[in-house]
Amino acid sequence: FAMRSIIQDIRYALRQLRKSPVFMLTAVTVLALGLGANIAVFTLLNGILLRPLPYAQSDRVVAIQMLGAQPYYGMSYANMLQLRDSVGPGMQIGMTQDNSNASLVGPGGRLQVERTTVTAGLFQMLGVQPMLGRGFRAEENDPGRDHVVIIGEEVWRKLYAFDGYIVGKTLTIKSEPYTIVGVMPKGFSFPFADPMQIWSPVVLSAASKTKMTGDSLAWGVMYARLPNGVTAAQLAANLSRTQAVIAREVTNQDLATRVKVTGYQESLNEEVRKPLALLYGVVLGIWALACLNVTSLMLTRAVARTREQAVRSALGASRSRLLQQAIVESLLLSGIGGVSGLLLGQCAIKLLWHQIVRHLPLTNAVHVDWRVIACMAVLTLLTAIIAGVFPALRAMRREVRGGLNGVTTTATAGQNRTREALVVAQLALTLVFLVGAGLFLRTIHALRQVPLGFAQQNVLTGGVILNGSDLNNGDKASQNVVLTSYLPLLERLRAIPGVRVAALSSVLPLRSEFSVSIIGELDHKNAPSGKAPMADGRLASSGLVDALGIPMVRGRFFADDDTATSPVVVVVNQAFANRYLPGQDPIGHTYGLGKGRFAD
Repeated sequence: FAMRSIIQDIRYALRQLRKSPVFMLTAVTVLALGLGANIAVFTLLNGILLRPLPYAQSDRVVAIQMLGAQPYYGMSYANMLQLRDSVGPGMQIGMTQDNSNASLVGPGGRLQVERTTVTAGLFQMLGVQPMLGRGFRAEENDPGRDHVVIIGEEVWRKLYAFDGYIVGKTLTIKSEPYTIVGVMPKGFSFPFADPMQIWSPVVLSAASKTKMTGDSLAWGVMYARLPNGVTAAQLAANLSRTQAVIAREVTNQDLATRVKVTGYQESLNEEVRKPLALLYGVVLGIWALACLNVTSLMLTRAVARTREQAVRSALGASRSRLLQQAIVESLLLSGIGGVSGLLLGQCAIKLLWHQIVRHLPLTNAVHVDWRVIACMAVLTLLTAIIAGVFPALRAMRREVRGGLNGVTTTATAGQNRTREALVVAQLALTLVFLVGAGLFLRTIHALRQVPLGFAQQNVLTGGVILNGSDLNNGDKASQNVVLTSYLPLLERLRAIPGVRVAALSSVLPLRSEFSVSIIGELDHKNAPSGKAPMADGRLASSGLVDALGIPMVRGRFFADDDTATSPVVVVVNQAFANRYLPGQDPIGHTYGLGKGRFAD
């Protein structure tokens, strides 16, 4: 009987909505906008902050960062082993050393992938093993035994078309043959970024496994799995005590003295957690505003249908039966708005996908799953309750006799007060949003007026990807990428009619795709541990400051006669000079490994 009455209510609600197309279109549009904004942002929030990474007990995987005078992640492999042994040999660790681009050629064509060198225990620490083949063995980190590779599922699909006999075949990386020993599961990537990945072993010499000083160290980034019963804070305190002892015992080595342990997923998204949470708070306000709008519409509609409700009551319909019909109609309306909002939200994500990928991490995990559907269902139900049940209860307070006597469209004083309160609430929320949007736009305008220190007009930029196999043919001269590829390209660019100046740089201003941290000596003087001058290194050709309109404070920039055979010169910025050479003329000082002389 209950199911039959619900079906009747659904049919009745559809007929009523069909009779009021303007009301239905308005309500659905308002709900679709409010719910769509929430679903779109929650999809991002879910993929970036909530969805577990595709590792076993991913919440136990941590990134271990060294903290000295300046934070940096890298540490030597021997240092990692000492930290692991201080906790116990049972603590699983893994290390990544290098992330670089590699061009692969297979039956499916050419593919640009990210190549990561790792230690053999990394996949075991993550609790993930290849779906085909095997993982790396410990001896494959030894010199001469490292020419094996594991490929990602997408690389396997695009280059080898799901070849089931891929294990044991050979692929070439920079003219060197590597044997494929495994294929990782679908969706796996580490470091968690581009799914187009391959992995090869880090080369660890015997000295790098024991020595803390010297030139044979293997530097990398340490990851670990928290031992059972140990929190990240407890592990950080334990490792910091051990690291302080190591730093005191090791001489002639700029070692950090403290250790920071952060959940791996948190380390990936910590910069966007607050902005995403703030954005979701904003869209919740938009949803609340949509609910208030639809509630006002539903209240007006309920007042207009007072005579109908009175007739149904006179014919024997109970208040609970009338309320059920109102709830069904509200759920139907909210459901249509929710589905429309889901489609609208996903369309918005697709339209903005390029910017999302560019500015947010973990975007390969952003898609609709059960959490997004559950969020839509909860918001739809709340919308139905707020926008439908409340107006129905207010409308049912009328006396049946008054409704039958023709008083059909005039609201009571209580209903008028309710509508006025709804209008005031809508105006208040709208005013908050307008003020916030105005302040935001004003901030954006002010930021756009801040001088960046380089020209933006009439400047074109472009990237260059070279095929490593074409650069490594055994001829030592051809291995010099600058001489064989970049300088000839630069000369051809400068010869193009209309080009006033052209230059090469490893990194564009305000970008950090390629970053090299240099901890060196200033004027050949050893600095105390943790206080050595540190700077981000950039590579550039002559003409860069002219191409970008960057003013020189002192000295000169690189010239064409600054070659590999001339004295080495470096250029530093004002911040470096103010920090490490306050009150001094930086020209003539040296920085680096005892070879660099400041040109500015």
